[in-house]
Amino acid sequence: MKSVLQIDGVEVVCVVGETLLDAARRAGLEKRIPTLCHVAGSVPEGGCRLCLVEVEGKARPVAACHSVAEPGQIVRTSS
Repeated sequence: MKSVLQIDGVEVVCVVGETLLDAARRAGLEKRIPTLCHVAGSVPEGGCRLCLVEVEGKARPVAACHSVAEPGQIVRTSS
């Protein structure tokens, strides 16, 4: 199943269950979310915290490599 969210005002179609980082990369927005410890195909470590993004409605920034993309989310990569 697919859903739509926004990353920096760009509508991104994502697969339910994928991370915000994976959705951004698939949409060609990979340069907006920097990473250091993320290795494709491995379990996200999230140790560097470099991929923090702001998700509207969340009290604090979240790690894009760990956070599951949800329908209707509004994500900001720089704020």
